[in-house]
Amino acid sequence: GNLEIEVPGGTAWHTPGNVLLLDQSLHHFDRMIKNNKRDSWAYMVRAFVYAELGEWEYASRDAAEAVALNPQAAWLANQGVIWSRQGELG
Repeated sequence: GNLEIEVPGGTAWHTPGNVLLLDQSLHHFDRMIKNNKRDSWAYMVRAFVYAELGEWEYASRDAAEAVALNPQAAWLANQGVIWSRQGELG
């Protein structure tokens, strides 16, 4: 069956094959980045994984790399979320 996941504003349903556990995520996105060093999406998602783990220096580094690789994407707002959670903007 599907996994029920609470998200802001409601509930989402995902098939188990489309979900990574946090402890699997770093390895997964490390491989994605190793295979394509210009994958800004992989850098930003890995930044959020690092943020969830409290690894703020790595999270900020990856978020900055995502912005540098694709400044037209919405990554800048995501970088701000990481900085805010880290307490750099308050």
